[in-house]
Amino acid sequence: AFAKKYDLYKHINFLHDVKTVRKCPESGKWMVTVKGGFGCKNIERCEDVPADPNAPVITKAYDAVCVCAGTHNYSSLPKFPGQERFKGELVHSE
Repeated sequence: AFAKKYDLYKHINFLHDVKTVRKCPESGKWMVTVKGGFGCKNIERCEDVPADPNAPVITKAYDAVCVCAGTHNYSSLPKFPGQERFKGELVHSE
């Protein structure tokens, strides 16, 4: 919702296989080496788009890096034995 509201999707590539992230001592930039990845215009989930097995490995320089794995983006509560008898509240870390 945030990315859509502020039109940020045009700056995001999804499903990268990140090979390395390192800070260049000379320039102070972050050197990010990835394989694959693509923009997903106006959609929130990209797992239905197939990865390109022939995608090249590329390295680009950035001023900053955000690690946005989506781990906490969608609720996903684990199942455990006896859960149906638990009287407390189950919550996700949103």
